[in-house]
Amino acid sequence: MSRSVAWVMSQCPEFLSVFIKRFAGCNVDPNTAVIRCQVIEKSSGRTDVEIQASESLHLIIEAKRGWELPGQSQLNKYFPA
Repeated sequence: MSRSVAWVMSQCPEFLSVFIKRFAGCNVDPNTAVIRCQVIEKSSGRTDVEIQASESLHLIIEAKRGWELPGQSQLNKYFPA
């Protein structure tokens, strides 16, 4: 499912723009955005989808099953306290 969402974002700049505005609260040029799937870092684990747009945005999307939210230890892997 994550790959499908990333593919839609890469093919539909309007969807990507609305998604970023809704979840990150900023406007970016979707043509400058880089979308990556299943990024694996040995030290920090695996992210499902990452979106980067110039220096202004780095958005990480984690797919979860059910109502389980990520814990503090998982969140600290992306942005240490």
